Amino acid sequence: MQGVLVRKIEPTSDVSNVLKEGGVIVSFDGVRVGSEGTVPFRSSERIAFRYLISQKFTGDIAELGNS
Repeated sequence: MQGVLVRKIEPTSDVSNVLKEGGVIVSFDGVRVGSEGTVPFRSSERIAFRYLISQKFTGDIAELGNS
């Protein structure tokens, strides 16, 4: 299976109504997340998927693929 496991969601978090503990994030803004928690970067590199999150600002919308 591809993606990253959601281990904990704070009840007061903005994502608490979208993500659930035990769910799997399989994509972020259309970019597939690998089972090791990485995403494609440049031509043949991979970086941590949290990099994509760091590019968002408060109030930005992200499209999540989850299961």
